[in-house]
Amino acid sequence: DRLIPRLPTHRSYLVIEFPGHGLSSPIPHGMVYQYETFLYVLLFVIKKFNWKRVSLLGHSLGAMISYTFAATFPDRCEMVISVDLIKPDTVSRRFDAKLFIRDIKHLYIADKRNQENSEPPSYTYDDLIKRRHANKTFSMDIESVRFLMNRGSVPSKSDPNKYYYSCDARLK
Repeated sequence: DRLIPRLPTHRSYLVIEFPGHGLSSPIPHGMVYQYETFLYVLLFVIKKFNWKRVSLLGHSLGAMISYTFAATFPDRCEMVISVDLIKPDTVSRRFDAKLFIRDIKHLYIADKRNQENSEPPSYTYDDLIKRRHANKTFSMDIESVRFLMNRGSVPSKSDPNKYYYSCDARLK
């Protein structure tokens, strides 16, 4: 119960789950996720509801998108609240072909798995939590990771004792 936030009731809230995250639908097969896609999704939602100004609260990638939105459209953004992000990504001028080739291979494997509707690697729930907690890009305590995994994991259909991450593996 202590993990459930109590938000003011005099405001309206909309939680956006970007494509491929949590339980949202992934992008079509054969396509790749780009940073600009998520910025466009945010702008699309804001325009759809005809909001003139917004306040944004984002976690991780959502925080990066919020910062970018505020910097790109300062007249449309009231404030940004960032959770678990120090600063938006910056682009390195150094291109590493080995890393690029590795990432393209992983992207191909993830896309093929999606097309075949096969499951990604699965783990016991405790191992899944430990793996996510050990990820150095997350600086969360274990209880916060458990809370995030409510939407961030799915039970395996092939082994009822195992789980896998629900996000589209092409996001990696």
